[in-house]
Amino acid sequence: MFFLFIPRLETMSDFKSVKRTPLPVLDFSKEEKNLDELITLNKNFLEKIHKGPVEHPEKVELDQNNLRRLYGRTPSLDPNSAHRQIKISGDLRTATRTGTWIHYRKHPDRFDVYPQVVSRDCFSSGRHYWEVDVGSSSSCGIGICLNSMGRKAEESGLGANPESWCLY
Repeated sequence: MFFLFIPRLETMSDFKSVKRTPLPVLDFSKEEKNLDELITLNKNFLEKIHKGPVEHPEKVELDQNNLRRLYGRTPSLDPNSAHRQIKISGDLRTATRTGTWIHYRKHPDRFDVYPQVVSRDCFSSGRHYWEVDVGSSSSCGIGICLNSMGRKAEESGLGANPESWCLY
């Protein structure tokens, strides 16, 4: 079965040009602490399970506040990547699509086709929780991408290339 992958790898000539960053050392103690906190925060639920059957256990969800506290992140937006129709707040936490073009300086990281912006923060693993307020927007997309994703062509849209995905 391993030999089936060799021809595929040989055709990936672009693989050598991908920017690679060293992977951070995983801190399992933090995940263990988070697991301990989840157990503590949901102690009442666990006690109910031990006492007897729980009605509709598949419908029980983790408390949103617990997820926010354990895994919540507020990423900083990268103003150098912001499309000219995206206004970034002074604290770099809010992106607003405008009806007019903003006069940003030219930058190679700036999106020039789609009104989108990326975060300054990078994540290579772990659990992350974000809440997104889309206001009264009729549509919105949020996604993730590799830092190497193009910014200057039709394929630069989140989810429109193999280096990203997007929820609409």
